[in-house]
Amino acid sequence: MAQSTSPPSGDIHKFVKYAIPPIAGALAIIPAFHNMRVKSAQQLGGLGGVDLKTINRWDSLKMGLRAAPTVGAIVGAQMITQEAIESNLFPKESLYSTLTSSAMVGVVSSPLLAFFNHQTLGSGRPFIFTPRVALALTVQETAFVTGLSVVDKVTEELSGRFGDNKVVDYVTAYIAGGIGSIVGHPANTALTRWQGNLPVERFSQLTRGLAAKTKATATFALGYKVIKDLSHFACETPFITGKEC
Repeated sequence: MAQSTSPPSGDIHKFVKYAIPPIAGALAIIPAFHNMRVKSAQQLGGLGGVDLKTINRWDSLKMGLRAAPTVGAIVGAQMITQEAIESNLFPKESLYSTLTSSAMVGVVSSPLLAFFNHQTLGSGRPFIFTPRVALALTVQETAFVTGLSVVDKVTEELSGRFGDNKVVDYVTAYIAGGIGSIVGHPANTALTRWQGNLPVERFSQLTRGLAAKTKATATFALGYKVIKDLSHFACETPFITGKEC
C-alpha cells in the first residue's frame, strides 16, 4: 500500500502559525493605506511636497498593494523576534517584560517600519534611516503596546456585559488599534517629519494627522483579526486565542 505523502499535521499547524499572521498583515494594510497617506501629508503640513488634494483612493489602493509585502515582512519579523525574546529572556509574562520585549522588537524591526512609513510619503524622495528615526520607531512601538494594555480593561467590561463573542472581539480589536495608535502618534509624527527632512519645532506639530492615523490603525487591527479568524479551518484552535494548535 502506498504511503500518504501529505505533510504531518504538526507541520501544517506550524506553517499556519507562522504564515497566516504575515499574510493577514499584508492584506489588512491595503484598505488602511489611504488614511496612512493622509496622516503623513498632514504630519508634513504641506511642506514636504505631499498635497492632500492629490491623494485619491484609487492611487492609495495601488500603493497599498505595493506596501503589502513590507507589512507582511514586518509582522513576520516582529512575531518571530518577540517569540524568541520572550521565550529566552522573559519566560514569565509581566508588564515590564512586555514593554522591554516590545522595545527590543521595535529596534530589530525599525528598518522595515521606517521603509513602510517612507512608502506612505509617496515616490520621489530618498529613504532616510538614521539613529533618531530608529529611536522614534522604538518609542512608537513601545507606546503602542502601552496603549494596548489600557484595552484589557475595555475588553473585560465588554465581555462582562455582552459575553465572549466575535462582535466583542472585533470591537475590541478596533478600539485597541485606535488607542495604541493615539499613544504612539507623537513619535510617528516625529518620524514622518524627519523622513521628510523637516524639523520638529513645537509639540503641537506632533498631533498632526492624529485622526487619520487612528482610523488607519484601527482599520488595520480589525482587518488583521478578521483575516486571522478566517484561517481557523487550517487549525482546530484559532490563532487569535493565542493557544497552540
